[in-house]
Parts: sequence; C-alpha cells; structure tokens
Amino acid sequence: MRSRAGSRRSRHTLLVLLAAVLACSGCQAIFTYFPLTGLQRPPSSMTPDQPLTYAKDALASGDIAAMKRAYDAIVNDTSADAQYTAARLGIELSGIPTVLREVAGDTSTIAANLDTIGAFIASHNLDPNYMVAAGLQLKALDSAGQTLTTMDRAMGAMGLLLDGAPG
Repeated sequence: MRSRAGSRRSRHTLLVLLAAVLACSGCQAIFTYFPLTGLQRPPSSMTPDQPLTYAKDALASGDIAAMKRAYDAIVNDTSADAQYTAARLGIELSGIPTVLREVAGDTSTIAANLDTIGAFIASHNLDPNYMVAAGLQLKALDSAGQTLTTMDRAMGAMGLLLDGAPG
C-alpha cells in the first residue's frame, strides 16, 4: 500500500512542479521556443500593440528569421520605442556586431579581410542596408531627445558612415 501512495505522491509532486514551471515561464515562452514556434502568429495579424513586444522578444532571442519579420512589422511605426527597437534590430541584422566580436577575438585577419571588402561582406553575410537604416533611425532619435547609450551612438555612427560611403 505504501508504495502505491508514494507513487501517487511523487506523480502529484511532478505534476505540481510541471505546472509551476509552466506558470513561471508564461504562455509566450511556450510559443516562442521550439517545438511550438510554428504556432506563432505572424506580426501582420497582431493587434497594434503586439508587434513591438514581438520585436523586443525577437531581438532577445537572436533568431534571425524572427528578427527580420519583427523589423518589417515595426520599421514604419513612428513611436520612439518602436524606432529604437527597429534600429537595434537593424544593427543585429546587418551582421556587423558579429563581425566585430570575431575581429576582436582574432585581430590577425583584419587586414586580409578588409583588402577585399566585397568578399568580406559576402563571407560574413553582412547587409549594410540595415546598418544604414539603424544609423538614420538613431540620429533621428538623438535629435528628438531620446537617451542613447554609447554603443548606440557608436553603431549609429557606423551606419551613417556606411550611408556616406561610395557604393
């Protein structure tokens, strides 16, 4: 008898723990991470307030496909929060921060990679257009009095430099 009661108690404890984990993680986390990502709604079908939250979550996730969908969903939203999030998404989507981290880890490849800038961009899957857009968004936010971090300013300056570079 005791083993049956102990077994029920351990199952009950397991169910309570599982319910606690689900309650703590929230529904959004359940539908954000594998294997239920296919159940997410596209940003185009969201209410007006939801795309910005989706964009912030996509940025935090690092999922490139989700970040592109989120960027497209909020890039035309003129609110400061949406423009700042779009700029941050653009910076990440450009691929430049990843390259900067790689270069910082192995500076011996800088000269070789920069000798052929076209090959460098292609080999690192960079899309400078996102960085240019981010630079312009951050400049507009700065002009509007939005508080920007030092990194925001550095990345924005890089985007503005790319905007002025001969194509």
